[in-house]
Amino acid sequence: MNKGKVTGSDKAKGNKRRYGPGPINGRPRKMLTVEQIAELRRMANVGARRWEMARAMGMEDHTLAHRIKDQFGVQEAIEGGRADLNISLRRKQIVVALTDGHAAQGTMLVWTGKTILGQNDRVSVKIETDEEARQALSAIFPDLNIQSLVEDGESAGAE
Repeated sequence: MNKGKVTGSDKAKGNKRRYGPGPINGRPRKMLTVEQIAELRRMANVGARRWEMARAMGMEDHTLAHRIKDQFGVQEAIEGGRADLNISLRRKQIVVALTDGHAAQGTMLVWTGKTILGQNDRVSVKIETDEEARQALSAIFPDLNIQSLVEDGESAGAE
């Protein structure tokens, strides 16, 4: 008996591969219900990771990964929940920034902004030419005399 393998005679009979739409062996795939997909969105909305969602749903992580990949609407629900979380965090950051007396909350929002939203303290500027460098420096430091810095740098390099 050929368990799970597709032979020439199986192909001739029109049987599908094991991991195709209709498996030859094993039970049919159990799809997530609309209520379960809505629950996944709610869990993503509070920042749950995939393995946490799978555990709460009573399934293995790899099973949920297959449902996210194969079942229509699952990935969209999780991405929508995570987008809602990001919007809520950004909204709260704005409210705290515009309100006085929230130092402890501000620290927490900085941490969540860095870890969840991918925000950081570093500003990077890519400068290709000397003219771009002058423009960037004059935008950051409007009172800075850039020409005198350039002349000082050239005279220091000549010594």
